[in-house]
Amino acid sequence: MLSKLIFRYLIILSVVLVVPSSKGSAVEPTLVNNPEIRALYDDSDTQTLGPDEVDAIRFSRRPFLRHSWVGLPVIRVCHDSGVRRSRAEQAVRFWQRLGYPLEQVRWDTGSEICRSGGMYGEVTVMMARGGVDMGDNMGITKTYFHTETGEILKAQIFVLGGYANRDRLLEHEIGHALGWVHYNRRYHLMNSHYPDGGHSTTGLTWREYLAEVTRLWQ
Repeated sequence: MLSKLIFRYLIILSVVLVVPSSKGSAVEPTLVNNPEIRALYDDSDTQTLGPDEVDAIRFSRRPFLRHSWVGLPVIRVCHDSGVRRSRAEQAVRFWQRLGYPLEQVRWDTGSEICRSGGMYGEVTVMMARGGVDMGDNMGITKTYFHTETGEILKAQIFVLGGYANRDRLLEHEIGHALGWVHYNRRYHLMNSHYPDGGHSTTGLTWREYLAEVTRLWQ
């Protein structure tokens, strides 16, 4: 989430069921309540952290990974999201240059997967829709994760049409979809306040991601 005005902590937790399937399979079934699976909007990312973890972020020691993927996801971009294909490819290359072995963008011209809100094993980029409270944000990411393991099952990136191709916006939201929380160091990619952010990727390399995954799974 990138706030256009000020950094906000907002608790928006919902409980859902995501039925695992192999990557690339049919659209997941309708979501129903399940205490083992939760959905977290990125502007409440620090609400689920422990005190020591929050201090690590607030005192700018390092970026922090809250949840992680077991295998990196496909990035699916719905054509009606307003994001240009070239812009989506640029954002994915940004993370690839940091060492992430992400596949190329999967450009979706209107499949049922986009219409239903994405699927297991993927990050789906969509235009903001009814039921998603964007607040004063240009973009917001929702990750679905297992409460016991912390494994991310899928992620949704919602963007406002007028800001869909803004510099750094999609790179920032993909960061959230990968599991990174906000890191409010000036000029950093994961800064929650857009004017204070930048292209700094301190602590976000693939090697550092793997180190964070190891910490999470210990």
